[in-house]
Amino acid sequence: MVIGHSGDSEDLEYLRGLMERGSTIGMDRFGLEHFLPTAKRVEVLARLCAEGYAGKMVLSHDANCWTDMLSEDDKRRTRRSSTGTALDR
Repeated sequence: MVIGHSGDSEDLEYLRGLMERGSTIGMDRFGLEHFLPTAKRVEVLARLCAEGYAGKMVLSHDANCWTDMLSEDDKRRTRRSSTGTALDR
């Protein structure tokens, strides 16, 4: 079983618990900075790998080009945070 969107969490105890109970966690949604910044995702991932959990994680991304789930302001903020610039003003 793969539990997706686990990359949104920086709670190492929670993530370890999922894996220790037999689940594989999906470390995904890279690029969706408003859920958890990429730098923090990488930090969590590196820490868990260093602790020996690499075989219990799968990597992917789950960012999309278009969605109707976010307001236009949220879309602009997401684009700004992922590029470091304001793409549309």
